[in-house]
Amino acid sequence: ARLLELPQRLRVELLSLIDKIHSGLGDNLLALWVHGSAAHQTMGDSSDIDLLAVLRTADEDFDVKGWREVQLTTLIVGDFREDYRHGDNFLRTILCHGLLVFDRGFAQEFYAAPFPAPVAGYRKEILERIQNRFSFFYREKALADARKALSSLAVMVGRLLLEPFGVLPAGKPQLLDHLGLFLGAELTETFRRALAQDELNLKNLLEWKWDLESLLERFDKHVPYFQEVFRGLTGSSQEFESACYEMVSSVY
Repeated sequence: ARLLELPQRLRVELLSLIDKIHSGLGDNLLALWVHGSAAHQTMGDSSDIDLLAVLRTADEDFDVKGWREVQLTTLIVGDFREDYRHGDNFLRTILCHGLLVFDRGFAQEFYAAPFPAPVAGYRKEILERIQNRFSFFYREKALADARKALSSLAVMVGRLLLEPFGVLPAGKPQLLDHLGLFLGAELTETFRRALAQDELNLKNLLEWKWDLESLLERFDKHVPYFQEVFRGLTGSSQEFESACYEMVSSVY
């Protein structure tokens, strides 16, 4: 039903991509999701189409192209199960907000049970992989690939900042909206720049990467206070006042 609600041109483009992926991967394809702006009617003229495919075995030679840029992420079945077991935030977003457009009986079990709690330290490993990918492309002066890695880093950091508040944005527009609500316009501008990437040079990308990492490091130090205030906002006025007093006293 959600696929049928999409604008006709986007729906035709998606169906064509799904057919290409199904035909190209054959029996190796277990499940396919559309996620991001394409799944929620928030696409702009320059938006990518984001897809996640689960494969029986790796297929590094497969590539798919559409009328616009296509971001196809592939996970072999073992890696998908491992990430799911560790409470991976990306997979949680896919299962909560993505469109499952093809399934060979694989995906249903992951909808049948509550999503696992995050395993300590696992998110840090994923974050480091993205950082290393950016550093590699930066050293190689591969601007387009460095931009994509920075965008992935911005999304990952944004999800980590929102997770303590129980927020799971469906896509980048919602991510920016919620960051603006919880962190304010000034800090959110860092994410907006990293995702929009209007200034096309490596120096800017490196500075934005440092800004994101610095923000995450500072946030991690004070996240208990943010959570206290957030809980106070949903409780009584006395609880909110007490949380604010405790936070200010500790920082002071």
